[in-house]
Amino acid sequence: MMKFRKIIMFILIVNTLNLYCQNTVDIDFFLNNIGNSYSYKINANDYKIKKIQNGLFRKSLLPKVTLTSSIPYQRAISDVTQPDGTIKFIERNYLNPNIGLNTTQFLPFTGGTISLSNSINYSRDFNNNYSNFSSNWVNLSYQQSINGYNDYKWEKKINTLTKKKDSIEYYQNVIRLKYDIAKSYIDAETSQLKSHLLQENMNKVKFMLNEINEKYKHGRAIKTDVEQTELTLEQLKGYLEANKIEHQNSLNQLKRTANIEIQDSILLEGIGEIEFTINKDELIKIMEENGYNIEWKIKELEAEANLDRIKKEGSMSLNLQLGLGLNSSANEISQLFNTPRQTQFVTLGVKVPILDWGASKDKTNIAFVEKENLKYKIEEERNRKIQAIEELINYYWTLKSQIQSLKQQIILSNKLTDNYKELLLLGRKTVSEYKNQIYENINLSIECEKLKNNLYLLKLKIDELNLKH
Repeated sequence: MMKFRKIIMFILIVNTLNLYCQNTVDIDFFLNNIGNSYSYKINANDYKIKKIQNGLFRKSLLPKVTLTSSIPYQRAISDVTQPDGTIKFIERNYLNPNIGLNTTQFLPFTGGTISLSNSINYSRDFNNNYSNFSSNWVNLSYQQSINGYNDYKWEKKINTLTKKKDSIEYYQNVIRLKYDIAKSYIDAETSQLKSHLLQENMNKVKFMLNEINEKYKHGRAIKTDVEQTELTLEQLKGYLEANKIEHQNSLNQLKRTANIEIQDSILLEGIGEIEFTINKDELIKIMEENGYNIEWKIKELEAEANLDRIKKEGSMSLNLQLGLGLNSSANEISQLFNTPRQTQFVTLGVKVPILDWGASKDKTNIAFVEKENLKYKIEEERNRKIQAIEELINYYWTLKSQIQSLKQQIILSNKLTDNYKELLLLGRKTVSEYKNQIYENINLSIECEKLKNNLYLLKLKIDELNLKH
């Protein structure tokens, strides 16, 4: 009897040493290497694209310079009536190369456009041996809608908020990815814990089976007790084998999510119970600052811009164009830049809608209703967000109370399991009762671990609202 106990103790010590000899990692190892994940790389590239797109708006306000050139050649055969009434076919060959430089500048505060153009043209008639040069020294013009829709007024505001919104979404996606990795880690660690508990209780049942066999040999136990203990041991072995498959699947899922190669024999450390507090008012304030208000402010600006555009498109509009130019032409290029010809122009255009059968008014009414409806949606969304925060807080306190309750239950269950073992050896408890107590003990430990892990995942959800990454 004493010899068998020594063997069991030796096995437990060896198993413990094997555990510590295994490669051990914690959840921070995976979260700190989040950059290996393909989802993280995709998110980073998407954010890079959005930053470039936001920068395009600023570049659209800079001058645009375009160089154009063409060398058109034309050959034509036309019929020409001669003085004597006969028709003669004459071939004509023309060459008209040109080169031009155009510069445009958008004026964001007025919505107008300044244009500056320069060009040189050459015309050659090969049949008549005639050449001509012409030059547009400078042609400066300004075009302005006096009371029209100005894109810049709205796009600047929207673009500024969009940049902040894109940054917030990037960090929120990083936190969501951390949540996915943490969830995969927790699933793998929970199945690992279950295997450990099953193995631990198998060793206890093996010990009990040896004790009952000894009692059976001396007539102090019946054969049924031995058979029930053997059946319990076989059941635990079956659960352990099934859980090993589940653990392998959860490890594979963790590898795929984190994109990190890990050994199947790796030992995952438990997360443990974390401590944090939730302030409802502060959480609502941060939630409104981080994404909620920005997203709806963008929608409000878009609605106002749409209303402004529809109003101005359906009303009388005034457009102003003015400019000046210096031009010259000559048969020889050496004489092209002598005295230029001057031109100036001023154009005032008016567009007055007379009859559109009320279409403009209907479009304006639609825009008004959409803007009003947007306000209702904002309030509705805000209430939904606040309700979600309240549910998170309630869930937090539920988890905390359940964890404390389960801790006490586990302490009592461990004591009860030891008592059942002693009572079973004394014949005061049956093998079936001892088996049920073992399963109850395992289930309580697993459930407590799940609650602690859920508390950790809840913290990541709170971090997403707080934008803590």
